[in-house]
Amino acid sequence: MKSPLVKRLSRELKKDFKKNLIIFLILFLTIGFVSGMYVANNSMLTSAREAFTKYNVEDGHFNLSKEADDELIKRIEENGVTLYQQFYKDFTETNDKTKDTDDAVIARVFKVRDKVNKASLLKGRLPEKDGEIAIDRMHADNSSLKVGDNLYLDGKPFKITGLIAMSDYSTLYKNNSDTMFDALTFDVAVITESQYDAMDADETIQYAWLYDKKPQDDEGKKKAGDEFANKLGELTMPTLFDADPSNDIKVEDYVPEYVNQAIHFATDDFDNDKSICFYLLVILMVIFAFIFAININNKIEDDSVVIGTLRASGYTRRELLRHYMSLPVIVTLCAALAGNIGGYTVFKNIVVSMYYNSYSLPTYKTIWNSEAFFLTTLVPVSLMLVINYVMIRKKLFLSPLRFLRHDLRMSKRKKAVKLPHWRFFSRFRIRNVLNNISSYLVLFIGTCFVMILLLFSIGMPDTLDKYMTDAPKQMYAQYQYFLRSTIDLSGNEITTSNPDAEKACVSTLITIDDPHVGEEIMVVGYNENSKYIKISQELNANEIYVSEPYADKFGLEEGDVITLKEQFTSSKYDFKIKGIYDYMGSLIVFMP
Repeated sequence: MKSPLVKRLSRELKKDFKKNLIIFLILFLTIGFVSGMYVANNSMLTSAREAFTKYNVEDGHFNLSKEADDELIKRIEENGVTLYQQFYKDFTETNDKTKDTDDAVIARVFKVRDKVNKASLLKGRLPEKDGEIAIDRMHADNSSLKVGDNLYLDGKPFKITGLIAMSDYSTLYKNNSDTMFDALTFDVAVITESQYDAMDADETIQYAWLYDKKPQDDEGKKKAGDEFANKLGELTMPTLFDADPSNDIKVEDYVPEYVNQAIHFATDDFDNDKSICFYLLVILMVIFAFIFAININNKIEDDSVVIGTLRASGYTRRELLRHYMSLPVIVTLCAALAGNIGGYTVFKNIVVSMYYNSYSLPTYKTIWNSEAFFLTTLVPVSLMLVINYVMIRKKLFLSPLRFLRHDLRMSKRKKAVKLPHWRFFSRFRIRNVLNNISSYLVLFIGTCFVMILLLFSIGMPDTLDKYMTDAPKQMYAQYQYFLRSTIDLSGNEITTSNPDAEKACVSTLITIDDPHVGEEIMVVGYNENSKYIKISQELNANEIYVSEPYADKFGLEEGDVITLKEQFTSSKYDFKIKGIYDYMGSLIVFMP
């Protein structure tokens, strides 16, 4: 004989079909997008990591003022590295023969590379003869270029034969020191060797290197990079004292792989997106679990006579609890399963297209992600079970007699609050609010939460506009220049004739304490009696001032002790806060 509870469940599904359908669709869209984010993220991260081997991505590169001879290259390679030429030339790229444009596009052109930093071919083919070129896929999309179109480099025509993603330019940074990449006015491309040699333009002498024995972590990479930088400086220094100035070889740029933004910016962004999506999923699941719980509580009150009769007929509390928890679990489970299917099909492609519209990424293969299935199926169902169980369990454990009497109060009747001698309807409304204060409190909290989300979404554009307007005003100096070293390659100290110029040392440390672990903190070492950083108090060793945003974000006060560490080593430093500096520009530590 079929249980009446099962029959009742099907009737409840039909009765509240529209309500459950709306919740199902919202859960489906949320879970589907998060699942698609995790699947796309994991697949593209795996592809990016495999690209280091597949495309033989460099361990770093450096620029020289002139081409190194075989003897210098041999001496450099004796330090446990192998060098590869990757010279390039910059040209003005246009869609017609005219070189002058309002927004000039700089095309960085390499020879086709087949040993290191190889390109991933996304469409078409690589150039095989003169007059052919393969350009960055994302730049092509932004410039409405496609395979078969023509473009001009300094007025010389080229036919686009392929769209590529260069493994060392997943984000199009023209220079590693740039604050943001630019896929609109910067392009990378490859042409044949003969065509490259025939093109007349200034050539940048760049060498990529690979370690013979690769470091396994960031600390090892930093140590190896610092040691190689010192060796490179020692090996090129003797050329600066040659009697013939034309033999001088200067190191003009040095970028190890682990600090190369063009390689790592995209993959670092992937991890941030995963965290944000997971928090969004949990928040929405908690909200809908409470919605279900409130609906079930109301349904229990409406069905109190039926529940009392069933209890008196022998049905246990646990059977009724399972019945009332079945509906939210079924809806959530169906939404989770459908969302996962959608995540691997529709939503994954949406997320992938978002990433491909932002970064120059290589080809990828969809990979099964157990983490995505766990987080988007087990976590939502578990949250729904736990929250509903906690909220309805106590009410179902009342006695059958109380259900039959409609007496479902969870607390003893308290003495009524004495109200002033107002009009009857005024006292009636206030009494009604007081009797249902818990329901109104839940409604108030939910409304506040929704308003906070709306506040963030609606206020973000104005916040960014205000930041853009105020940022220049918040600089403690109108002009700031950052140097890699205070000593030039000739061993002379770099100076300036500007009487208002003032030296300051700048470095970066990261936080290791909660609540924000791994946050980058700028460290500024200022001169005593500085005209720009006005801290009159004398500070002893390990005593600092912190900027106001740093203090607000981390809840710091004068007298607190903080610990910071270097990003790529295990070195840690303890500092005592002596004051809060009125500077709103960034998270900064000031010390003499």
